[in-house]
Amino acid sequence: MHKKFIISLGLLLSSQVTQASVIEHYGYSRDSSSTVVSDGKLEWLSWNITKGMSIQSALAAFSADGWRLANSRQLTDLFGTFRFGLPKSSWDICETCSLISEIAWTPEEDSPADHFVSLFGFTELLRCANVTSTYCYSQNDPAAESWVMFGDDSNNDGWFRSASVIGDMTFVMSQNATNQYSGRAMFLADNVHKFKLTSKNSNVGVALVRDAPIVNPPSSIPTPGSLSILLAGIFIPLFRNRSERRVIP
Repeated sequence: MHKKFIISLGLLLSSQVTQASVIEHYGYSRDSSSTVVSDGKLEWLSWNITKGMSIQSALAAFSADGWRLANSRQLTDLFGTFRFGLPKSSWDICETCSLISEIAWTPEEDSPADHFVSLFGFTELLRCANVTSTYCYSQNDPAAESWVMFGDDSNNDGWFRSASVIGDMTFVMSQNATNQYSGRAMFLADNVHKFKLTSKNSNVGVALVRDAPIVNPPSSIPTPGSLSILLAGIFIPLFRNRSERRVIP
């Protein structure tokens, strides 16, 4: 009887251990309950968190926590890591340069673009208005887009660049013709949308970064929940007392 109870208690204790779900791709990770993406050196705020904000308003809201606008070099390094079907060196810090990469379709939904959107979140879901619409993204396979403003305005024209990543999608050319892609990534020159510090777009976020904190390696021993500790504190002394009473003098 006691043995069964001890086993049941052990199962209850183990069930109280919280195991975090971590999304991890290309050296970047995000806890499923968090809005921060990190490579261990630099943290990125999920792009959907600043959706609809201007650069100015995003910094006003988050700079107190150490967030700052991501510069061209940081975006270039980020896109260079995921590559999106291009050599790493293709992604350039040039303020007036644009680059678009379409990733050829494969049946598996595991392209770099899909992984990127799962980490950073999407700012807009693009789909056809109805089943008869054309020149739009299929209702059955819409496009989840992550789109942000970034840069350092190194050419002092007052405009900032934007970057976009779209996961796998089906583009409807006509009722009888569709094109499928495993993703698309874009760097757009600062003079394409001419985003300023105060510019807002309901489907565009702001790329914010901050230095990752220096932390000690996580303990390999899981920490039991508060209920487990409480139950252990109640029942373990009871078993000890009953065992001591059974000792024959």
